[in-house]
Amino acid sequence: MSNLYHSDSYNTWPYSGENLAWAYANQGEAVKAWVEEEYELWKCEGNWEDVDGVGHMTAAMWKGVDLIGCANVEQYYVCQYGSVHCKDKDEPYGGAACTDTTPPHLPNFNSEGCYDTCVACKDDTEQCYNAPEEAPAEEECGATCFDITCDAWVADGVSCEALALYGCDCTGCSCVSYPPPGPPVPYSRAPTYSSGELPPCEVPADGSRGSCESCFHSDHCIEGYYCCPYMRKCIMSAGQSCYNFADCDPRCYDTSCDKNEGCDCEGCAKVGEGKTYGWLEWANLGLSFKNSPDLTCSEPSASAASSPSPPPPPSPPPATPDDGYFYTKISDKVIASNPCSMSAYDSTNANWKADNQYYYTSLADCEELCSAQSDCLAFVDNRVSSPPTCIFKASTQTKDASDKDVYVRQEMVYPPPPPPNSNGICCNCTIQMDISNFDDSTYKSQFVSLYSNEVAREAGVEESSVHVLDIVPGSVVVESLVDFESQEDATKFIEKVMRSQQSNDTNYTMFSEEFTQTYGAAMITEVSSVVEPSPPPSQSDSDTEGDDSNSSDGGDDLVILYAVLGNPPSCKCARAWRVS
Repeated sequence: MSNLYHSDSYNTWPYSGENLAWAYANQGEAVKAWVEEEYELWKCEGNWEDVDGVGHMTAAMWKGVDLIGCANVEQYYVCQYGSVHCKDKDEPYGGAACTDTTPPHLPNFNSEGCYDTCVACKDDTEQCYNAPEEAPAEEECGATCFDITCDAWVADGVSCEALALYGCDCTGCSCVSYPPPGPPVPYSRAPTYSSGELPPCEVPADGSRGSCESCFHSDHCIEGYYCCPYMRKCIMSAGQSCYNFADCDPRCYDTSCDKNEGCDCEGCAKVGEGKTYGWLEWANLGLSFKNSPDLTCSEPSASAASSPSPPPPPSPPPATPDDGYFYTKISDKVIASNPCSMSAYDSTNANWKADNQYYYTSLADCEELCSAQSDCLAFVDNRVSSPPTCIFKASTQTKDASDKDVYVRQEMVYPPPPPPNSNGICCNCTIQMDISNFDDSTYKSQFVSLYSNEVAREAGVEESSVHVLDIVPGSVVVESLVDFESQEDATKFIEKVMRSQQSNDTNYTMFSEEFTQTYGAAMITEVSSVVEPSPPPSQSDSDTEGDDSNSSDGGDDLVILYAVLGNPPSCKCARAWRVS
């Protein structure tokens, strides 16, 4: 589903309003979003155009409603509110000022009221037909506002001055206090200083930002919510949508942020130095869950500093996170597993869904799964569309991660020091070969042994530097410690290894043919980089390089390079598949 469409509820009987919502966590979240529009109502400043998006709230709070019906299908929610006592049509609204015509579809407002603030006391004689000539007051007080006496509002802590903003005259009110049903306190903008400038921004307190409010760290959000890495809004689940978001691409995670200062995320379109909002301004926006938030404070830009900042000290080595994970971005493709199958780890968890083996969990939960005690190599945060994905040694497959961020185990990013006499660039590469068409475990073992030895020989390292991580139905993972000075060197190395494997070995020939038939076309269309190998070497070249003289020319080979993983950035590793 990509669009919401209203039914013809205004032309049915009884006449009814309709609220729609899509992609909220549950019906309660949808209703909460509708009702929270009341904050937008209280900021009205003189024209109906200033009352932005309050139709859901006014329908939900329509006093005359005596019929209501709600339903949902998956994450699509709808409620209709009707009344057999209220008028069956709206006058068209086409005027430039709020006094020109009746405002549309606002059933709980006086159809003639405007004043200076456009929100007036409700008048049942204008809103419903067959009503008495004069609507009775609940008490003797002459001035009422939303059917509650002025004294009742004042008793609840609302000043006469504030009530005057909404057309209520407290003059002469002497009635006793009437317990109101939780009247909203009128919204007021942040005070301005005498200079006209906003006060300086303060660091938002932990747990101070509510649903769909702006944030730049999950600690800012109320319990049960986290700061969405794309919207930088507090949300309960990935399916929740919000207005006016930061639009961060690539995603901006808490690991890139200091909750007391801001984030190092240049990809956020609206937030950051020189953009619409600074990070502290963003996290202090008033009514930030609406389309038109209020700027409540200001933070100085870097260019406005009174004196130039001292040069930064040399960058220290990347800090090792307490949880043993290091954030890195891997472009285009990564190796990933199916969503975390909890049957082997925590089948008692309340969020466990046994029907489809999915575990809907938070990033922190997946980190726990990938702890030092588990066999998880890494995981992909892809909860925008599905749960976080752990990468286990025993269950690997190709999964598109072009717009996702990858967390890898500390030991994968910080490999051991390079061996003596190496070129000084150390890289811990995991090279995976799909052998799903090898039904016989003997064939698998022979192939793995052949491949591992060849990797070691071509890399000029001891065979002990190359070992098989695991052999499971469908795949085998080989880990090797290999040094490359450039991506070109890595490409040449992979080409040599692949070409040398194309010997007269019957097992390998069978594998390559079946692999091509099963995966060749699909894999070629998905990869980001398809590297044509060099022409086959001459016999003399082959003898010089020590290649097997029985190797076929390999002229139709394609070498597919997938990812670069390692530290420092100059380290070039390759995961490769050979497609004949």
